Amino acid sequence: MLRMVSYLEEVSMELQDGLFEEKSSLCSEGDQLVDEKKA
Repeated sequence: MLRMVSYLEEVSMELQDGLFEEKSSLCSEGDQLVDEKKA
């Protein structure tokens, strides 16, 4: 049972990391769009 819990914790950590990476890449894409509009 404990093994399952630690597995779920690892998976949720990985998911959070993935979401964070997606968010940061979306943010940088948004910044690029803003820069293009300013130019």
